[in-house]
Amino acid sequence: MERKQWIDTLRGICMTAILLFHTEMYYSGDYIIPYGCYVHNALATFFFVSGYLFCGNSRDGREFDFARKIRSVFKTLIVPYFIFTTVIGTIKIVANHAESTEILHNIILGKASWFVAALIVAELLLAVTMFITRGKTVLLSITALLSFITVFVIGNKHNPSPLFNEQNSWYVNDAFLAMGIMICGIFYRRHEDFFNRFNTILYTSLLFILLLIIKNIIIIYQINTVLGSIEVSNIPMFLTDIGIAILFLVNLSKLINKLPLISWTGAHSLVYYFFCGAVPATVTFLFNKIGFQYSHYWQIIVMLTAVYFICTAIAFTIYRYTPFLVGRTKKNYFLPLIMMLITATGT
Repeated sequence: MERKQWIDTLRGICMTAILLFHTEMYYSGDYIIPYGCYVHNALATFFFVSGYLFCGNSRDGREFDFARKIRSVFKTLIVPYFIFTTVIGTIKIVANHAESTEILHNIILGKASWFVAALIVAELLLAVTMFITRGKTVLLSITALLSFITVFVIGNKHNPSPLFNEQNSWYVNDAFLAMGIMICGIFYRRHEDFFNRFNTILYTSLLFILLLIIKNIIIIYQINTVLGSIEVSNIPMFLTDIGIAILFLVNLSKLINKLPLISWTGAHSLVYYFFCGAVPATVTFLFNKIGFQYSHYWQIIVMLTAVYFICTAIAFTIYRYTPFLVGRTKKNYFLPLIMMLITATGT
């Protein structure tokens, strides 16, 4: 199947938004643009895209290959999670004298990278769901509804119930929300021809206006919309907001189709995400060392540019020279390494 460029553009836009958020946090010491304006929307859109792509070439999911999906999750998410969190954790121990026991504890409990941990759990849960339901619309709809109910019963820190999951290992609370959104992504793909009727400048503009109204309400009434872990103070407004935002961003990305650098970022967004905290922290340290402390917002743009291109260089290096780290490995890729190990052992 030909690669859909709009998907890479969509993920690239969202990844740039996440880099902006972390850049503001590390460089200024706090977020400047309110979290509710865009951060949760970018994260939710990633979950939506994961759902859109979940069934591969099978549009309705009735030919879902359970074993293949489990292998894919292991190669492209679980293995990269442990590799990158271990590398970043080791750097923290060496450079910042972080407690090694705490680093290891966070990695094992899935707390070293909350978004990837939640996505892993959501993908595994959805794979089992697809296997059991055979992709039937009614059963998937019930599962999505139960997922949303579950997350706001056991996972909402703002208004916790007696069942609230405080431990939240592997960010199970967020995983239930992710699964619900992913099922919406599956449904969107099944009925994409219908949604494409509204993929016009007029409808996209209307969605944008509606989104601005919702954002004003969120800011004025200080509605919490935090993900990782869930902290939502107005559930109907939160769900309406992410729904409208996702539809707007999808429409916008389809109209744009391809933006070379942004689209490339989207296609390699997993690596960007792993380093979206470490790189801004490092660049902030260096900028402060040379006397470039934050005082005006234009400095955030300079900082973001530096962060973006450093992350891009890291992603390019990894995908070009060590693709096995992100699950992009041909079957014979490990053969030379295995032969080297055998030779070394024999010696």
